[in-house]
Amino acid sequence: MQRYIVTSRLTKAPKKIQDINGFQVAEGSADKITRAEGAAKVAHVLIGLSSTEKFLVIGLDISGACVGTWEASSGELSSCSISPRNVFGPALRLGTIHCVICAHNHPSGSLEPSWHDIEATRRLIESGKLLGIHVVDHVIVEPGGKHVSLREIGGTLIW
Repeated sequence: MQRYIVTSRLTKAPKKIQDINGFQVAEGSADKITRAEGAAKVAHVLIGLSSTEKFLVIGLDISGACVGTWEASSGELSSCSISPRNVFGPALRLGTIHCVICAHNHPSGSLEPSWHDIEATRRLIESGKLLGIHVVDHVIVEPGGKHVSLREIGGTLIW
């Protein structure tokens, strides 16, 4: 599995790079991501065209500025397993992450969330509550650039 953290401002060099348990962490972006559309743009650039499912985490500070992103999981053509450890571990080690937006791709082009997508999101929300890191949204992207927000379509059923 490729593990990385990059700034969401892909045209600028990061201020600082460090290694956190195998994750390459690049800190220093000032980009703010306040809606699913912004998260979807970052996710599409990083994982949207992948031929296998990948799970991306976008870490935000208290002001909503993107501190970094990391690939928490890489899987098969139609699935990848999600571990709360890989989702929240880098955020805890960085110490500046207030909340996260999760994203994953559907290489098939479908934007329909699976039962597994919904259950994994619920589990991550509960794990985040225990750790004090709020899960803001979970976005699914497809190769054509379209996306769906589980928060928008799932509302109180998930959150």
